[in-house]
Amino acid sequence: MAMRMTDVPVGGARIAYAVLATVLAALGGALVSAVVWPIVTTEQTCATDPTGWCTPALGLVMVTLGFWFVMTWLAVMFRLGWVFVLLVVVGQLVCGQLAVEWVSGWPLLAGLLLVIPLAAWLSTPGALVGRTGAGTGGPVATSRVPRRRLLVLVACCAVLVVQLGVWTWTFLR
Repeated sequence: MAMRMTDVPVGGARIAYAVLATVLAALGGALVSAVVWPIVTTEQTCATDPTGWCTPALGLVMVTLGFWFVMTWLAVMFRLGWVFVLLVVVGQLVCGQLAVEWVSGWPLLAGLLLVIPLAAWLSTPGALVGRTGAGTGGPVATSRVPRRRLLVLVACCAVLVVQLGVWTWTFLR
């Protein structure tokens, strides 16, 4: 099945495709979790939880994993790239951590409204601002994120994942 776009979207089109992929991934994540829910949950899954938070937490984890699974597929289909998916996943994890730390829903709202366009913009191939193709007035004809920006983005994501792991370890201890 060939459903991929032929050109890499840049500029406003890239952000529009990222938002479209997010909406479709949210619907797909809900569908995936609805299909997987009866398989994962049994009478013993959350039977020993005295607080009653096990079932909602399990549902949130399933919807999030379904969202990321569908988002990855859509990022390939819309040619947004693996850097976009990495930035979305790490950005949403950090927003989730901030929501727990601050006991507030504002970081989650910021995760919904800011992470997707920011990830689409930072993972844009070529220059981030103001450069166009050789005299054509069109976008740069490259499909790769510049090497230096790629290294900085991957290093920042690695640092954030390590920090999140340390925070989770100390939070659960």
